[in-house]
Amino acid sequence: MAAIVTAILNEYIDTSVIVAVLVLNAIVGYFQEYKTETGVKALKSMVVTKARVVRDG
Repeated sequence: MAAIVTAILNEYIDTSVIVAVLVLNAIVGYFQEYKTETGVKALKSMVVTKARVVRDG
């Protein structure tokens, strides 16, 4: 929204800075989410899904 307003006001330097920050934020967010997802997958592979059950005992 701010980029559109600054573009309408012919503030092209401000517009480019806002767009650059938005793109950088999107890139950083993508890589953080990717790293988190790979970490969760690694943790899931370490979890033992078997349980020993004692019945009537």
